[in-house]
Amino acid sequence: ANLQVMYDAFGVRLHAGRQAEVLNQIVYELPSEHPLAETRPLRELIGHTPPQVFAGAVLGFAVATFTGMMAGLGNSG
Repeated sequence: ANLQVMYDAFGVRLHAGRQAEVLNQIVYELPSEHPLAETRPLRELIGHTPPQVFAGAVLGFAVATFTGMMAGLGNSG
């Protein structure tokens, strides 16, 4: 399940954000009389870069390990 979330954040969402950048640029360059010239810009920052995904995976593993160790310490007494 975690790999699916990482794939979504890096793959699908990152590419959707890049497409939004291009579409926003196209709309920005439309003449003012064009019907789409006044549309609201699309959100561009919806994905994560590979370093961000990697850092999130490392942090998630560390938190899970630490939490598991703390739970184990409470049961030993």
